[in-house]
Amino acid sequence: MTATTRNAAAGQPGNNSTVWAAVGLGLLVPMVVGCWLLALSTEHGTQCLMYGDSTQGCHQGGGGVLYGLFFASAAAGVTALVLPRRRASARTGAAVLQWAAQALLAVLILAFNS
Repeated sequence: MTATTRNAAAGQPGNNSTVWAAVGLGLLVPMVVGCWLLALSTEHGTQCLMYGDSTQGCHQGGGGVLYGLFFASAAAGVTALVLPRRRASARTGAAVLQWAAQALLAVLILAFNS
């Protein structure tokens, strides 16, 4: 077994972060849509959607923060995909940042009803 076949068998360094970044980017929009559907499917969420903040005690949910987390997650995912393989630690860090921003975004959207 040569060094080339050993490296091919073991996988490329940083390949896991590429896969996780690609999966995260693929799930970003469906996750946001699903979280909003869940948040608005409750009775309180439906009333907030229909009647607005003035009558139901709905909060605005921090629109700027939600947009910021969405774009930060997308930018971190793209960064993890385009960084060269020799910078595996930077790619891993970008993928972790992407998933952290994406998870926080989901939590904030789901907290819309509280």
